Amino acid sequence: MAHRFDPKNIERLDNPARRELLPPVKILTDIGLSQGHRLLDIGAGIGYFSLPALDIVGPRGRVIAADVSAEMLGELKKRAGARASAIDCLQVDSTTLPLSDGSTDVALMAFVLHEVEDRDARLAEVYRVLAAGGRLAVIEWKMKEPPPGPPPAERVAPDEAERLCAGVGLELMRRDELNEHHYLVLCGKR
Repeated sequence: MAHRFDPKNIERLDNPARRELLPPVKILTDIGLSQGHRLLDIGAGIGYFSLPALDIVGPRGRVIAADVSAEMLGELKKRAGARASAIDCLQVDSTTLPLSDGSTDVALMAFVLHEVEDRDARLAEVYRVLAAGGRLAVIEWKMKEPPPGPPPAERVAPDEAERLCAGVGLELMRRDELNEHHYLVLCGKR
């Protein structure tokens, strides 16, 4: 069984240090999210990226927050407050996504790929729901000794993330070092 984030550690997901390392609005705009887009945030958790995305996509766009944990989605809705109706919260399993083919413009998997057992199946589903010209951004831990993050044996190296994405037909657009602990792989669908 792949390691999954324990909701008991929810305070680790949103704090000033994390916001400095991973500024959500900057990351979302850097991966190409803009007005009118449909964002699929896989492993949305408490809404670290989903909630700021609402302001970026605006009223013509849509944010779909998918997570395996009902507890995390409940926390996301609580944090969204009056804006909760603007986010589609989906409790999903680790493989399938209950969305139509080509229904999203941008997909984000932040600190999720290392938790997924069948990575090929999950990425094939992401490919299916991305529209032509859509993008997938994968954010993961660098291959360093913790803390922070999971043990290196549970992490996904950047080359492996690129290989997995290419295996389902996604083309590498770029790889970035976000900070000393995290990297981003951005891929596109033709």
